[in-house]
Amino acid sequence: MHFERFQVDDFVAELSQKRGNCVVYDVGMNDGFYTMLSAAMGCRVHAFDVQDMCVEIARRFVILNHFDHVTVVHQPVSANHDEKLAIPSLQACDGGFTFSGAAANATPGTRLGHLGIPLVSKREFRTISLDAYVPPGTVIDMLKIDTEGHEPLVLRGAQTLFRSRRIRRAWIETNPSPSPTSWRSFNLLHRIMTWGYAARVVGNGPCPRDVFYAKDWTRFHAYLLDPTRNHMCVDVLLSLT
Repeated sequence: MHFERFQVDDFVAELSQKRGNCVVYDVGMNDGFYTMLSAAMGCRVHAFDVQDMCVEIARRFVILNHFDHVTVVHQPVSANHDEKLAIPSLQACDGGFTFSGAAANATPGTRLGHLGIPLVSKREFRTISLDAYVPPGTVIDMLKIDTEGHEPLVLRGAQTLFRSRRIRRAWIETNPSPSPTSWRSFNLLHRIMTWGYAARVVGNGPCPRDVFYAKDWTRFHAYLLDPTRNHMCVDVLLSLT
């Protein structure tokens, strides 16, 4: 957690004020660290992942800790709801796993994720869009999106939630080019900021201390595109203004 101490600290600081009265959505939960952290603080949590082993680990944690306020969903979150998607199947819980970008067309034998596990097969899933999944009237106190390059599609499927300001805070990973998990475009992030969100870049490195608003987009966008930006400064925190 050394490399994500800012994120951990923010979760604790933000959710401790709402103990027992908070809603967290964890998209790309991996083994469920942030899911369990949020659940331990009394939050109602919906967590999503497609890796079998990650889901198995998280569900085991839920049972052992009696977290009946946690829902672990074994489906991908994307731009469209109920769309068929063939996703690589790995025999591991890999924090570098993605099913977007080059991985979408990966062939058997291609090494994927941080662990470099060869792809053997793919599985068909039905996608979820947050706009369709989140019950009407629900306000999300914390949304975490860490999907190794698939973040723009998750955001595209949550535009109604952002536009209606039903997401109070969002942690989003934004890898720069030439990273294999880099975003192709940041235009959707700009649109969300015009709906009343401010952005900060945070990480374990010399990251900008500025708070960026929609009017600061040119400067913020230039930073996001900069291939030389510190590789530890990839997390963007969006907060309602």
